[in-house]
Parts: sequence; C-alpha cells; structure tokens
Amino acid sequence: MTCEYGPKPGVPLVSIDVTPSSAEPSPGDDPRTGGVSGSTIGDPLHRPDHDSGLKLPPSLLQKHIDAFFQFVYPCQANAIIHRGTLSRDVNAGRASKKLLLSICAISSRFLEPGNGRQAPLKGSSQAQAWAREAKTMLILDDDLTTETVATALILAKHDNNSGRYTQAFILSSMASRMAMALGLHKELPSEHHAGTAERET
Repeated sequence: MTCEYGPKPGVPLVSIDVTPSSAEPSPGDDPRTGGVSGSTIGDPLHRPDHDSGLKLPPSLLQKHIDAFFQFVYPCQANAIIHRGTLSRDVNAGRASKKLLLSICAISSRFLEPGNGRQAPLKGSSQAQAWAREAKTMLILDDDLTTETVATALILAKHDNNSGRYTQAFILSSMASRMAMALGLHKELPSEHHAGTAERET
C-alpha cells in the first residue's frame, strides 16, 4: 500500500480567499491608551522576555505589525495574539523580543522591498535573520508562556511559507505541546474573573 500526496490528475484545486477582517482592532481596545481596558495580564503565562529591546525604528516595527494583522493574523491559529495587548506592550517597551522578531520575519514578505521588486519566496535575508534569532531565543529561553507559543506558531507559518516544511512541522509540534502544557486548550471557568483580552488569548 502506498500513500500519495498532492493533487490528483483531473481533480480541480480549490482556492480559498481569506479577507483580513480580523485586522481590525480587537474588542476591548482602548484607543486613548493603546491598550486593553479591563485586562488582567500579569500572570506567568504572559511574562515578557528579559531582553525585549528590538533594534528597529518604531515606524518600521509598526509597519511590520500592521502588515501582520492585515495579512497573517486572519489565517488559522493566530488568534492567540491580541492586537491591543501587543500594542500596549510595544508602547511600554515590554513586548516579547522573540515574538516581535517572528512577527517582523513573517510580515516582511508583505511589505514592498522597493524599486518595484518583490520579496523572494524564502523572504529577505533580513527576514531570515530575524527568524533565526527568534528560533534561537525560542530554544534557549527557559520560559513557557503564551508569547512563546505564539512565537513558535508564527515561525512555523514563516517556515512553511518559505518552503522549509520539516522545520515548520517541528515548530508547530512544539507550539502544540507548549499550549497543552499551559492549558490553553481549556475554556476558563465562568467564575474566573478574566477580561476580554485574557479570554481571547
């Protein structure tokens, strides 16, 4: 018995158009503060990296974050990142460095590199450098947080988009195991006093 993968001759492929409706601000965002109203994210599940300084001009970082929420976030398995919380953490300088690196790596392919060129399939050399640094931090940092899970998921998607399917498989497996260890597959009990952002992520 053999297993065959890929399209079968004579069977049409179906494409799915994903509209980036989730790129809108998340519920509970407070536009005056750039944060989330009523959020109680101070627990160990949301502990930021010790070194959260990303050496990228704020305007360029914001372009990558905007591209992420427009083109990447609406797709599967990215709802773990709450836009308002991320914006608040970036503005306060306490956002997870590995998460920001992974967001920049995956979203850079959607930003015009200039001179009418298109980004290469594997992403720019800068995107690959960001992804390598985020992977190194993911492996070496001894923390188990939602930011770590989100980083692994985004890096898996980046590797998948770049044609590195084995690495994507390994990273998605890591993300799945970490999410299970954190209990992210369970609904919070109704008596748990959690804000909208905490329940969403």
